[in-house]
Amino acid sequence: MSLIDEYPSLLSKNVGDFEFMRIFRDGDECLNLYFHLKFEGRKCVKCSRLVTENYSRIKARNAKGFRCKSCHTVIYPLADTIFRGSPLGVNTLFLLIYSLSNPTSSTSAVSLEHKVGVTRKHAHRISMSIRKLLLRPITAKMSGSIEIDECFLGKG
Repeated sequence: MSLIDEYPSLLSKNVGDFEFMRIFRDGDECLNLYFHLKFEGRKCVKCSRLVTENYSRIKARNAKGFRCKSCHTVIYPLADTIFRGSPLGVNTLFLLIYSLSNPTSSTSAVSLEHKVGVTRKHAHRISMSIRKLLLRPITAKMSGSIEIDECFLGKG
């Protein structure tokens, strides 16, 4: 069973550090999961087929891209993210995001240095980038019928 099949059940669990590292130990499986989450329902730019059904992983060593089976267009899921060009594996990047978003684990650069196995400077730079993304305000507006119970709006 792959991570893509297990993903909905993983969201409902309270996963600890060791359980997280056991589940996300394989970088290829993590990249496939991220690819399916990012491109679910999207179509290929050239041939208009569904990306998640028509693309396959590039077989080259350490390649982090996917190629369309019909028109051979290549896409890279980590492009246009803070992880573009990162020498770290995708499972290590998942662990960094998990550590910074989990309120029960330690999130200093020193603890990330020991947990992930990178230099303190690298851990600090990536953790600051992830924190900026986590603190970015969501600008989506509500629409339709909205019900609010026991609420006070305005100055008081």
